[in-house]
Amino acid sequence: MNKKIVAILIMTLFSSIALPAFGIINHPPSHLKLIYDGLCYENSFMVFALDEDGDEIRYGASWNNNRNVDFWSDFYPSGETVIIYAGYNITGKVGVIAEDVYGAQSDWGSVRSKTKNINTPFLTFLENHPNLFPLLRKILGL
Repeated sequence: MNKKIVAILIMTLFSSIALPAFGIINHPPSHLKLIYDGLCYENSFMVFALDEDGDEIRYGASWNNNRNVDFWSDFYPSGETVIIYAGYNITGKVGVIAEDVYGAQSDWGSVRSKTKNINTPFLTFLENHPNLFPLLRKILGL
């Protein structure tokens, strides 16, 4: 198993059992901000959250906003703006949650994807007939 995953599991177990026993409270990330205003890379959005305890934060994205995490980012320092690539097939609202290294989670937020759906009958036809690509490349001189 990956050393990072093992470390996260141990820290999560430690935080849920040992920290409360010593009277230490772990606060979840807060001030979750989602920005999708065209300032970042195409098909991406920026996320930002603060952790009162200064813990590192990772971000989970639910591509169809059903609160099931489809993608987890790496961990980043609290307060650092992170760019998450949404992909070309993501449309509608994307749900995002912030989680610290001890497993405490923020409330869910959402941002509307500005990605345009590029599925057209022509692209669907090409996907269903991959053997036409060499011929199409030859015709177009590519």
